[in-house]
Amino acid sequence: PQSETRVGALQTPYVPRDEAFSGVKGVTFSAKTLKSVLHTLVPNLLSVLKDDTVGFPFFTAIDTLFQDGLRMKKPGSSTSLLNAVVPRLVKLMEGQELLLFEMPEMIE
Repeated sequence: PQSETRVGALQTPYVPRDEAFSGVKGVTFSAKTLKSVLHTLVPNLLSVLKDDTVGFPFFTAIDTLFQDGLRMKKPGSSTSLLNAVVPRLVKLMEGQELLLFEMPEMIE
């Protein structure tokens, strides 16, 4: 033909040999494309599938963590690890299985 025509959807376009991907580069390109698609798709799927009953129903429920604390199971040996990792944010009341958060300074 005297002019170029569009290639159909199922046909592969002509690419000169010096510009074509090698086998390894083609596989790498495809893998990175798949990774990018999954990187976008997975969080969207998780947000659709997540349980809406988990969390706090209203803001005053968050305030109760600072005022009343949170009842926990018997701590065992994880108490020392918890206090070592987050000593400032969490207080474990002696004799009770109660997790009490410290009130932030700007709210006190």
